[in-house]
Amino acid sequence: MPSSLGGLFKSTAGGSTGSWKSSGSGIRNVSVASLAAPPASGAVYAGLLGGIVRTADSGATWQGLLSSGAIIALAIDPSQPATIYAGSLGFGVNKTTDGGATWPSMNSGLVSLLVEGFAIDPTATATVYAATALGVFKTTDGAATWKAASTGLTTPNVWALAIDPSAPATLYAGMAVGVFKSSNGGTSWSVTSSGLPAAPVFALAIDPSSPRTLYAGTASGPYRSDDGGGTWSSANAGLSSSAVVAFAFDRPNGVLYAGTATGVFATTNAGASWTAVNAGLTSLAINALVLDSAGTLYAATDGAGVYRFIPASPARPPVERAPQKLPTRALTPRR
Repeated sequence: MPSSLGGLFKSTAGGSTGSWKSSGSGIRNVSVASLAAPPASGAVYAGLLGGIVRTADSGATWQGLLSSGAIIALAIDPSQPATIYAGSLGFGVNKTTDGGATWPSMNSGLVSLLVEGFAIDPTATATVYAATALGVFKTTDGAATWKAASTGLTTPNVWALAIDPSAPATLYAGMAVGVFKSSNGGTSWSVTSSGLPAAPVFALAIDPSSPRTLYAGTASGPYRSDDGGGTWSSANAGLSSSAVVAFAFDRPNGVLYAGTATGVFATTNAGASWTAVNAGLTSLAINALVLDSAGTLYAATDGAGVYRFIPASPARPPVERAPQKLPTRALTPRR
């Protein structure tokens, strides 16, 4: 295998003219499956084949937190940033309430131990939903106990979840085929896929400034709904042949990013058109995206570690960082 497949990169020019450049020696032969960033701390957590690592200095150094499990989902309690949920490939849910020092298993009542994603109620953060290979599960006590919340789902495998921040009883589930919606906190679900292709939905995102506007990442590119999932239309100009597996909103700058098997793309017009922001990336297979509290975009790649993109802004100049240090790992893509 090559001695270096990439690592932490940065761009000093935002938008479609941006490019990713090495900011250090990089991460060697590392696949990263999931990312999460607390709302105000500046830290970033990354899920790997063998556990979880964290950086508190924009990737200059990484600290190992959990040393087992293929961590394919991470979610941070918005009201208590030291509380983090981790979903794994076959080990269920682990949770930390101390910023990663300890990670007890939290699987009571959880039938499926393949957890693809989470949605946390922003108004009652002990209420968490888990997307699993056997449907949606719900906890109201911070994962101490789980109960099935899948009535109405016609297929078991749930790829993604999204919760309406303005009406947290409203949830959306990305399925093996299409999107389902619940308006009663997961008690029941109904299909809401009009206009979507008959294909898996790998990612969901709700526009934080307009919660009835949703984006679905499908094998045929992104689709958008402007009526809370009632109807969907393609929003894939420039992305029609790329499966979208992740989204990230840069709300202050009006940018939506999409992570795909062919790199990172950006739109500033609600998906009417997309532009690649890939120059310098050594791996274009993206597994996850997240923006940290400073507005820096991180991308988790398959086989080439974590990349970093800093949109150009007079108020946010680029910052040089030292090389990262992270143990070598490999992870089979989950999609």
